[in-house]
Amino acid sequence: DTLEPGADLPYRDLAVRYGLIMGVSMIVFQLAMILSGNTGNSSVSWLAYVITIGVAAVAMNTYKNDNGGFMQFSKGLGLGTLSSLISSTVSTVFMLVYYMMDPSVVQDVLAQVREQLEADPRMS
Repeated sequence: DTLEPGADLPYRDLAVRYGLIMGVSMIVFQLAMILSGNTGNSSVSWLAYVITIGVAAVAMNTYKNDNGGFMQFSKGLGLGTLSSLISSTVSTVFMLVYYMMDPSVVQDVLAQVREQLEADPRMS
């Protein structure tokens, strides 16, 4: 199956695969944050962006390599958007189920936020 130069591959399968990888990665990250007691810690939460950008970059690089070294901007945008949508759906559904099973997590997060607000009154 060789492509002629300039032909575009469909990106839906890649978006699903990398969206699921990103979603599972975010679930693992969120569980690690909860279990370590860092749910409100903004100095660690930036790692979620690193995971998201890293997986999206790998997905786009895979698409580009599979497409003979070429990727249109619109294809990259669509791939990134669709994989992020799938990832956020997967991780949101998981977290909703988790919060229903363990509602104390929400109380812990609220307590951490309250402490941060009391420590720095400029935050509002």
